[in-house]
Amino acid sequence: MKTLLLEKLEADVYKVRYASFQEVQMGEGTRRHDEELIKILRRGKALEGYSILKELGIDPTDTQAVKLIDNQLESLRRFGLVEEASNGWRWIK
Repeated sequence: MKTLLLEKLEADVYKVRYASFQEVQMGEGTRRHDEELIKILRRGKALEGYSILKELGIDPTDTQAVKLIDNQLESLRRFGLVEEASNGWRWIK
């Protein structure tokens, strides 16, 4: 029971921390990407979405958290830092 509660709380904290990624388009101000996501991508190999979620400890059924990850990936793609290949996302710089 404690483990489930802890996982839920961690997911809630993640959603609050990266709430600025509710939309791909950035409004005014700055946003901070998930450093762990960047570390995972910078390892060099392409990762499909489920693998990224698994490494970040995100429940794939948590649609809000998944959207935040997707929007961060899209933001990184727009900056020219990652690309989505047929076998997943990979760091290109």
